[in-house]
Amino acid sequence: MREFPAWRDLLFRVAMSLATTSATIDEALLRAYARDERATPDGCAQLTRWADGAHGLLVVAGDDDDRNLATAWRLTEGGVMHAKVRGTIRVAQGAWQGGITVVHYEGDAGNERLVRADTPAGIVAYFEGGPRSERIVRRVYPDGFIGHFEGPHTEERVVRIDHPDGRVAHFEGEHGEERKVRIDHPDGRVEHFEGE
Repeated sequence: MREFPAWRDLLFRVAMSLATTSATIDEALLRAYARDERATPDGCAQLTRWADGAHGLLVVAGDDDDRNLATAWRLTEGGVMHAKVRGTIRVAQGAWQGGITVVHYEGDAGNERLVRADTPAGIVAYFEGGPRSERIVRRVYPDGFIGHFEGPHTEERVVRIDHPDGRVAHFEGEHGEERKVRIDHPDGRVEHFEGE
């Protein structure tokens, strides 16, 4: 069966759900919309109009507090700004490959914590921890590699890399000094490595 482009549009799907179910525009729906990679500032404005200003998402241009956001998406209620749920950061060349990185937050206003970052290179990083002390715990690469990290904020170290072919590499060492110590192969073989 052929599907029309409008049926795939995120905002159209939200509208159909609102029209055919008991769904309402509430915080859960707005957070879900903001998490979707297809969400747009125009879509935020449309959702806010549909909610008659009771709830909505407002996209704010310019820096937002000390996180250097180019834009911040905030929940609103009755026209008052509340929690930040998404933002964009312009990143220089480096580990994130430069460009615009989309960041996602959870938590109440003033206690938002970074939970995910989607980079221009297709890398998705996941974070845990409290506000301003988030630490990276996993990085998923577009080629199927998955890096796992441990350690406190700014001192995260790689401890494991899952390869797309099923191999699992294990690492030891402090941040910036990690070394491969073992590879577990899918067929049960184990390779050990020594040295620096």
